[in-house]
Amino acid sequence: MTNLKLQPKYITDSKGVKTAVVLDLKQYEKLLDMLEEIDDAEYAKSAQNEPTEDYHQYRKRRFKSKS
Repeated sequence: MTNLKLQPKYITDSKGVKTAVVLDLKQYEKLLDMLEEIDDAEYAKSAQNEPTEDYHQYRKRRFKSKS
């Protein structure tokens, strides 16, 4: 995974409280890509514990049930 160097620009209200952030479009898209990769990795990790079945056995069972 690539290191992401964010350069945010903050929008503040009249009291100086930060209310929003603006990112360069390329930084934003890279951030979204990284979040998607993390989500995919978490899904793959959670699927590791699911039971598996041999492909040929699956096909036999699947097509037998359609008859």
